[in-house]
Amino acid sequence: SKDRECWCYVDGTLACEKKGAGLRVGGPWGRPYIGEPASCHLHIGPTGTVKAWFIGVNTTHRADAAPSTPWGPKFYSRSTDSEIVVDGGRLITAEGLRISTVDVNRPAKLQLKGKATLTNRRDSEFGLQIWCGMWEINGGSAEIQIGNLELWGNKFRDAVNSKDDVPVGEGLTILKLSGSGVSTIHANDINFVDAVVLDVSELSIPAGTYTVIDGRTFKDTNLKFASGTDETKWRFEFDQSAGDLLLVRTN
Repeated sequence: SKDRECWCYVDGTLACEKKGAGLRVGGPWGRPYIGEPASCHLHIGPTGTVKAWFIGVNTTHRADAAPSTPWGPKFYSRSTDSEIVVDGGRLITAEGLRISTVDVNRPAKLQLKGKATLTNRRDSEFGLQIWCGMWEINGGSAEIQIGNLELWGNKFRDAVNSKDDVPVGEGLTILKLSGSGVSTIHANDINFVDAVVLDVSELSIPAGTYTVIDGRTFKDTNLKFASGTDETKWRFEFDQSAGDLLLVRTN
């Protein structure tokens, strides 16, 4: 999806596993303000499998090695609204997956639904990184086994787009839990760097304690509830010794 919007539906197997190869979902030459959003919608159905060495959603910027003509110097991608929806299928990213949207108002999204499976190598180079965007996990049936997890909504706060000298600005990472159950994220080292919110506005579960993340260690724990959350009904706790993030529904 270089400079237009596209949809890709996978019900069989899509594989690009050679070292250094992978999928770019959206961008990077988007110009949404003139109708060229460069957004991609990758939908993996219940019988679908996508296997890649690495997946980038709205990749941060065009490579330094790209030709200087006609595109000019390296710049931050303005591709927006791209998404990966795993609806009961399998998403396997050996060395990791990164969401790097730079427009907080039109973020990229990773959504797991039903019996979706998301895996990468536990010792993967990148793990799962969300730099401004949303990760939604719907229901309690997803299987998630990843390496390191890094959430960093303000990754590009101080960056300036070299193409037009406009600052990228503030961002946000949203971890959204929805549906009628909570699927546990099994990970290694977890880092909630900055500007990360937990959205439970569409989550319907009985009172109790739920393990959102079963990890190894936490570094930064900069997490808060999304605006409007009723914190008389919800709270979260970090168990530093166990490397867990717990969600508590109080009533």
